[in-house]
Order: sequence, then C-alpha cells, then structure tokens
Amino acid sequence: RLMDVERWLDEMDGVDIDRPVYRSHYGKYVTEEVSHGRIETRECLVYSPGKIMESMLKDKFEGVKSIVRISTERLEVATKKLSVEKRYYITSLGLKPKEISEAIRSHWDIENRLHWQLDVSFREDAGRKVGNAAQNFSLINKMALYIIKQDETKGSVAAKRKNAGWNDEYLFKLLNKIKI
Repeated sequence: RLMDVERWLDEMDGVDIDRPVYRSHYGKYVTEEVSHGRIETRECLVYSPGKIMESMLKDKFEGVKSIVRISTERLEVATKKLSVEKRYYITSLGLKPKEISEAIRSHWDIENRLHWQLDVSFREDAGRKVGNAAQNFSLINKMALYIIKQDETKGSVAAKRKNAGWNDEYLFKLLNKIKI
C-alpha cells in the first residue's frame, strides 16, 4: 500500500494543486535554507481527502486525516552535487502543510540533537555491536544521559559521566535524584 501512496503523491508533482478541484484536498508548503555550503529546499505535500481516508484507514490507523510527503533537495554548492530524499508520513492533522512541516522538522531536530549528545558524550557511533547489543547499549546510554541531565551542577555530560565512574559518592547522588 505504501507504493500506492508514493505513486499517488508523485503523480501530483505535475499538477497545479491551486486549481479549485484540488485545493480542498491538497496543500503544499515550501521552505529554502542556505547554510553550511548547502542550499536545501523542502516541500511538504499534504493530501487530505477527509471522510474517504478516515473510512479507508480506520481499521489500521484510527484518526488519520492526511498523508504527507516531505521532499528534500540538497545542493552542495562547492561540488554542485544534488541529492533528493522523499519521506512519507501519516497524521491526524488535517490540511495544514505549514504546521505539519514544522512539526516534522522539530521532531527530527530533537532526534538529531539527542543522537549528537549520545555520540559526543558516550561515543555511541564509535564501537561495533552485534545482534541486539546496539539497541541495548543505546537504551542504557539514553537512561544514563537522562540521569546525568538531572544533575544541575556545572560540567559537561562527558565530565559528569567520568565523575560518576570514578566517584561512588557522586554516582550515589545521581542515582538518588532520579525523577520517574
């Protein structure tokens, strides 16, 4: 079914969705960002057929109101290399392309910051893990990061982590502050 959704939204690329026949079911929001030697254009295309979609998908995804495609074109200015990426989402939001685009951007910004913090403080990307070990270590690292961030004393996450490994009193202090 995902292939149908992809084909469906890709077919809309050549259609003027501002025409009245499409306007009530399709919305588009486009942003362009220039930074770090790249020009990045993001297009959020939202298809929201209303009651038709709700009845088609109610057994699998209750409350779905829209199907979303985020297309990202990234041009590396120095090399002139162009890359295109398409991602698909479903949402309970109606025909609100700007709001949906900003929510998705915000979600990935948080995910990227978390990944960066885990990599810098715990060197998560450095080691190879086999089987479920990668997932298990990632979960343990996230729990440790949460515990360390509860400590309001000055110092980096990496420094606090080392201190907890060397100083049992500090580790005990951290573990007693856990808010669940």
